[in-house]
Amino acid sequence: MALKNHIPNAITSCNLLSGIVGLYFAFKGLPEAAFLCMLAAAMFDFLDGFAARIFKASSPIGGQLDSLSDVVSFGVLPAVMLSVHSLNPLPLLIAVFSAVRLAKFNIDERQHSSFLGLPTPGAALLCGALATYCGARTESLLALLFSPWWAVALLAAAICVLLVCELPFFSFKGLGKKAEWPENIKLPFLASMLVAIAVLTIVLGWHWSAIPFGIATCYILENLVFALIKA
Repeated sequence: MALKNHIPNAITSCNLLSGIVGLYFAFKGLPEAAFLCMLAAAMFDFLDGFAARIFKASSPIGGQLDSLSDVVSFGVLPAVMLSVHSLNPLPLLIAVFSAVRLAKFNIDERQHSSFLGLPTPGAALLCGALATYCGARTESLLALLFSPWWAVALLAAAICVLLVCELPFFSFKGLGKKAEWPENIKLPFLASMLVAIAVLTIVLGWHWSAIPFGIATCYILENLVFALIKA
């Protein structure tokens, strides 16, 4: 087998390694370092698919390794981060529902250009950014809102439901291709939210994790609004 055929799997392994190292930092009480590992895992998760297409080196093993890596990096890691931050074991259920969501995605042929249920990276981004922001800004409004155990439990329950529900969530795959509304606004949405939240973060002096938290929150809310409109 040519060396290039191993490149996508090597990148996927970096995704898994990032998630494992992130767990180490999470258990050490270092949420910011753990979240940076999660973001690194997301980068490797994007690059492995890109490399597989470039080198035409996709394989069944690569698909299985990708799912296993995602369970760790976007299921177990965010669940542990939120649980350690809140001293609450209930967010650990997010890891279980993330695994179910990934298994469902692997066998559901309806999910190509869009998703049914909240994709695991979106849920991971929300949990990881929340734990990081609350840890860095302990006196902030967000930290106060999620200081009660029941508030974190409700958030975890909502995320678990969204992970396995049948509500449509748009993806950013195939940007530039002709698509129906609301797919045709996904790039302007991402750009506008990124700029707006980044400006607010700089002006108001928020911690940088407010940017991914805001983007993940807006992504979820927008898809829920569109689902209600189309219902």
